[in-house]
Amino acid sequence: MSGQQPILASGGVSFRVRRWAGWAPGLESAADWADWAQGNRSLDPAAPPPRPADVPAMLRRRTSPLSKAALQALYTCAEGEHHRRVVFASRHGELTRSTGLLEDLARQEPLSPNAFSLSVHNTVLGIYSIASANQAPGSAIAAGLDSLPAGVLEAVGYLQRGEPEVLLVVADDAVPDFYQPWLADEPPLMAVAMLLAPPDAEGTHWRLQAQPKAGAGEADRSEAAVSPLPAWLRLLAGGGSRLVSPGEQHDWCWERL
Repeated sequence: MSGQQPILASGGVSFRVRRWAGWAPGLESAADWADWAQGNRSLDPAAPPPRPADVPAMLRRRTSPLSKAALQALYTCAEGEHHRRVVFASRHGELTRSTGLLEDLARQEPLSPNAFSLSVHNTVLGIYSIASANQAPGSAIAAGLDSLPAGVLEAVGYLQRGEPEVLLVVADDAVPDFYQPWLADEPPLMAVAMLLAPPDAEGTHWRLQAQPKAGAGEADRSEAAVSPLPAWLRLLAGGGSRLVSPGEQHDWCWERL
């Protein structure tokens, strides 16, 4: 808890989002996301995972839907400038691939070296660094419900240490059937990349602040009834200016300043 107190006690952290790009089933372009944020567009469950054209075909064929979505968002957001520090945040990461490996072990079947090598939490970072020749450092974050805020705080920390920009990519996929009894409300496949900059740079100004957990109904927990995607995505795409989302031990207040 000691690391959380300054965020609770202070005015939070502020940063700029210079640009962003996202992918979810049926949502690819900025216009798609804007329409969805206004309630004029829905997800398309039949949409296949993206095919990030900038990733070599031999490497792309090995990737999971999660990695494909994250890479698509990263390449779109980077706009050809790949030599930046990258932070990858995901609650579950390559859980589908890891579950398959565990099932193989339970059946006493040999493990696929390819599946094993791509089952780690930083798979997206590795593939992106190889495909884009990005030699800048990267960080992989997993913090349960706090994965997105933790990713933002990680990126802001690098900005405060002098990085001019940091690419933050957030991605998750629906969990395998085995985990459905415990995680049935997880969102479908989606990925969002944001180019973050210090608060005195150009871009949309944001503030993130942790606050004590609210009573039932005080935090914005109604989004699931509107869309299976996380509520902060609607805020990012232009649907409102403030949101309180639930976290593991406290809530998170997002504000577009």
